[in-house]
Amino acid sequence: MIPLTPREEKRLVAQLKAGKDSAFNQLQALAKPWLYDLIYKTLGRFRSDADDVYQAVLESVWKCIDNFQGRSRLSTWLHRIAINQCRNQIRHNKVRKQDRATEFIAEVGKASAMGSARPDEELEAQQTLKLLNEAVHRLSEEHREIWILRTIEGLSYEEIARIEGLPIGTVRSRIHRARKEVLLFLKEHKTVDTAMES
Repeated sequence: MIPLTPREEKRLVAQLKAGKDSAFNQLQALAKPWLYDLIYKTLGRFRSDADDVYQAVLESVWKCIDNFQGRSRLSTWLHRIAINQCRNQIRHNKVRKQDRATEFIAEVGKASAMGSARPDEELEAQQTLKLLNEAVHRLSEEHREIWILRTIEGLSYEEIARIEGLPIGTVRSRIHRARKEVLLFLKEHKTVDTAMES
Protein backbone atom coordinates (compact mmCIF):
# COMPACT_ATOMS: atom_id res chain seq x y z
CA MET A 1 0.00 0.00 0.00
CA ILE A 2 2.97 2.29 0.55
CA PRO A 3 5.02 2.07 -2.66
CA LEU A 4 8.41 1.67 -1.04
CA THR A 5 10.94 -1.15 -1.06
CA PRO A 6 11.70 -2.68 2.37
CA ARG A 7 14.99 -0.76 2.43
CA GLU A 8 13.28 2.56 1.58
CA GLU A 9 10.61 1.90 4.18
CA LYS A 10 13.24 1.15 6.83
CA ARG A 11 14.97 4.43 6.03
CA LEU A 12 11.67 6.32 6.22
CA VAL A 13 10.86 4.76 9.61
CA ALA A 14 14.30 5.75 10.93
CA GLN A 15 13.72 9.33 9.79
CA LEU A 16 10.25 9.35 11.36
CA LYS A 17 11.69 8.15 14.66
CA ALA A 18 14.30 10.92 14.39
CA GLY A 19 11.41 13.40 14.22
CA LYS A 20 12.11 14.70 10.73
CA ASP A 21 9.20 16.73 9.33
CA SER A 22 10.19 15.86 5.77
CA ALA A 23 9.73 12.15 6.55
CA PHE A 24 6.32 12.78 8.04
CA ASN A 25 5.30 14.80 4.97
CA GLN A 26 6.53 11.98 2.73
CA LEU A 27 4.53 9.43 4.70
CA GLN A 28 1.37 11.53 4.35
CA ALA A 29 1.88 11.92 0.61
CA LEU A 30 2.38 8.18 0.15
CA ALA A 31 -0.31 6.94 2.52
CA LYS A 32 -3.14 9.45 2.35
CA PRO A 33 -4.99 8.13 -0.75
CA TRP A 34 -5.53 4.56 0.51
CA LEU A 35 -5.56 5.48 4.21
CA TYR A 36 -8.29 8.08 3.83
CA ASP A 37 -10.29 5.70 1.62
CA LEU A 38 -10.00 2.98 4.28
CA ILE A 39 -11.20 5.36 7.00
CA TYR A 40 -14.06 6.68 4.87
CA LYS A 41 -15.36 3.19 4.08
CA THR A 42 -14.89 1.85 7.61
CA LEU A 43 -16.85 4.70 9.20
CA GLY A 44 -19.95 3.80 7.19
CA ARG A 45 -22.78 6.18 8.11
CA PHE A 46 -20.33 8.26 10.16
CA ARG A 47 -18.31 9.22 7.06
CA SER A 48 -18.64 12.90 7.93
CA ASP A 49 -16.05 12.25 10.67
CA ALA A 50 -13.45 10.95 8.20
CA ASP A 51 -11.31 14.11 8.32
CA ASP A 52 -11.19 14.07 12.12
CA VAL A 53 -10.32 10.38 12.21
CA TYR A 54 -7.62 10.84 9.58
CA GLN A 55 -6.05 13.60 11.68
CA ALA A 56 -6.27 11.38 14.77
CA VAL A 57 -4.44 8.62 12.90
CA LEU A 58 -1.66 11.04 11.93
CA GLU A 59 -1.35 12.19 15.54
CA SER A 60 -1.13 8.58 16.71
CA VAL A 61 1.58 7.84 14.17
CA TRP A 62 3.54 10.91 15.27
CA LYS A 63 3.25 10.00 18.95
CA CYS A 64 3.70 6.23 18.65
CA ILE A 65 6.24 5.78 15.85
CA ASP A 66 8.87 4.80 18.42
CA ASN A 67 6.70 1.76 19.27
CA PHE A 68 6.88 0.49 15.69
CA GLN A 69 9.20 -2.52 15.82
CA GLY A 70 9.31 -3.32 12.12
CA ARG A 71 7.89 -6.83 12.54
CA SER A 72 5.25 -5.96 9.94
CA ARG A 73 5.10 -3.55 7.05
CA LEU A 74 4.52 0.09 7.92
CA SER A 75 1.26 0.02 5.96
CA THR A 76 0.00 -2.88 8.13
CA TRP A 77 0.75 -0.87 11.25
CA LEU A 78 -1.03 2.18 9.82
CA HIS A 79 -3.98 -0.02 8.88
CA ARG A 80 -4.34 -1.24 12.50
CA ILE A 81 -4.15 2.32 13.86
CA ALA A 82 -6.78 3.51 11.36
CA ILE A 83 -9.20 0.67 12.16
CA ASN A 84 -8.84 1.26 15.91
CA GLN A 85 -9.45 5.00 15.49
CA CYS A 86 -12.54 4.26 13.37
CA ARG A 87 -13.89 1.90 16.01
CA ASN A 88 -13.32 4.51 18.71
CA GLN A 89 -15.15 7.15 16.66
CA ILE A 90 -18.10 4.84 15.93
CA ARG A 91 -18.40 3.94 19.63
CA HIS A 92 -18.21 7.61 20.57
CA ASN A 93 -20.96 8.52 18.10
CA LYS A 94 -23.24 5.75 19.34
CA VAL A 95 -22.77 6.78 22.97
CA ARG A 96 -23.46 10.38 21.99
CA LYS A 97 -26.73 9.35 20.34
CA GLN A 98 -27.78 7.38 23.41
CA ASP A 99 -26.94 10.37 25.60
CA ARG A 100 -29.15 12.51 23.36
CA ALA A 101 -31.96 10.01 23.89
CA THR A 102 -31.57 10.28 27.66
CA GLU A 103 -31.45 14.09 27.48
CA PHE A 104 -34.55 14.15 25.30
CA ILE A 105 -36.49 11.96 27.73
CA ALA A 106 -35.31 14.09 30.66
CA GLU A 107 -36.42 17.29 28.90
CA VAL A 108 -39.84 15.80 28.19
CA GLY A 109 -39.99 14.78 31.84
CA LYS A 110 -39.29 18.32 33.03
CA ALA A 111 -41.93 19.74 30.70
CA SER A 112 -44.48 17.18 31.87
CA ALA A 113 -43.68 17.82 35.52
CA MET A 114 -44.02 21.58 35.05
CA GLY A 115 -47.45 21.04 33.56
CA SER A 116 -48.62 18.89 36.47
CA ALA A 117 -50.69 20.73 39.02
CA ARG A 118 -50.60 17.99 41.64
CA PRO A 119 -47.56 16.31 43.26
CA ASP A 120 -48.95 12.84 42.54
CA GLU A 121 -49.25 13.67 38.83
CA GLU A 122 -45.69 14.98 38.82
CA LEU A 123 -44.44 11.79 40.47
CA GLU A 124 -46.36 9.65 37.97
CA ALA A 125 -44.88 11.61 35.04
CA GLN A 126 -41.36 11.13 36.40
CA GLN A 127 -41.91 7.40 36.87
CA THR A 128 -43.30 7.04 33.35
CA LEU A 129 -40.29 8.80 31.85
CA LYS A 130 -37.90 6.70 33.89
CA LEU A 131 -39.57 3.59 32.49
CA LEU A 132 -39.48 5.05 28.98
CA ASN A 133 -35.76 5.66 29.32
CA GLU A 134 -35.24 2.08 30.49
CA ALA A 135 -37.40 0.74 27.66
CA VAL A 136 -35.41 2.59 25.01
CA HIS A 137 -32.09 1.38 26.38
CA ARG A 138 -33.37 -2.21 26.38
CA LEU A 139 -33.84 -2.07 22.61
CA SER A 140 -31.30 -3.82 20.43
CA GLU A 141 -28.63 -1.52 19.05
CA GLU A 142 -30.08 -1.48 15.52
CA HIS A 143 -33.60 -0.72 16.78
CA ARG A 144 -32.42 1.88 19.31
CA GLU A 145 -30.41 3.81 16.71
CA ILE A 146 -33.35 4.02 14.31
CA TRP A 147 -35.75 4.94 17.13
CA ILE A 148 -33.41 7.79 18.12
CA LEU A 149 -33.10 9.03 14.54
CA ARG A 150 -36.87 9.04 14.11
CA THR A 151 -38.11 10.15 17.55
CA ILE A 152 -35.33 12.45 18.74
CA GLU A 153 -33.67 13.65 15.56
CA GLY A 154 -37.05 13.88 13.82
CA LEU A 155 -35.72 12.45 10.56
CA SER A 156 -38.00 11.10 7.86
CA TYR A 157 -38.04 7.42 6.89
CA GLU A 158 -36.25 8.35 3.67
CA GLU A 159 -33.47 10.21 5.51
CA ILE A 160 -33.01 7.35 7.96
CA ALA A 161 -32.85 4.85 5.09
CA ARG A 162 -30.05 6.90 3.47
CA ILE A 163 -28.11 7.25 6.73
CA GLU A 164 -28.41 3.59 7.67
CA GLY A 165 -27.97 2.29 4.13
CA LEU A 166 -31.18 0.27 4.44
CA PRO A 167 -34.30 -0.20 2.31
CA ILE A 168 -37.09 2.08 3.47
CA GLY A 169 -39.25 -0.97 4.22
CA THR A 170 -36.63 -2.21 6.68
CA VAL A 171 -36.54 1.20 8.36
CA ARG A 172 -40.33 1.23 8.74
CA SER A 173 -40.27 -2.31 10.10
CA ARG A 174 -37.56 -1.53 12.66
CA ILE A 175 -39.26 1.66 13.83
CA HIS A 176 -42.55 -0.24 14.17
CA ARG A 177 -40.77 -3.01 16.09
CA ALA A 178 -38.98 -0.54 18.38
CA ARG A 179 -42.21 1.32 19.13
CA LYS A 180 -43.97 -1.99 19.81
CA GLU A 181 -41.23 -3.13 22.23
CA VAL A 182 -41.28 0.20 24.09
CA LEU A 183 -45.08 0.11 24.42
CA LEU A 184 -45.02 -3.50 25.58
CA PHE A 185 -42.44 -2.66 28.25
CA LEU A 186 -44.53 0.28 29.46
CA LYS A 187 -47.73 -1.81 29.50
CA GLU A 188 -46.01 -4.55 31.47
CA HIS A 189 -45.11 -1.93 34.05
CA LYS A 190 -48.70 -0.66 34.12
CA THR A 191 -48.09 2.65 32.37
CA VAL A 192 -48.92 3.59 28.80
CA ASP A 193 -48.25 6.87 27.06
CA THR A 194 -51.07 7.03 24.54
CA ALA A 195 -49.06 9.48 22.43
CA MET A 196 -46.52 6.71 21.88
CA GLU A 197 -49.17 4.57 20.17
CA SER A 198 -49.88 7.05 17.40
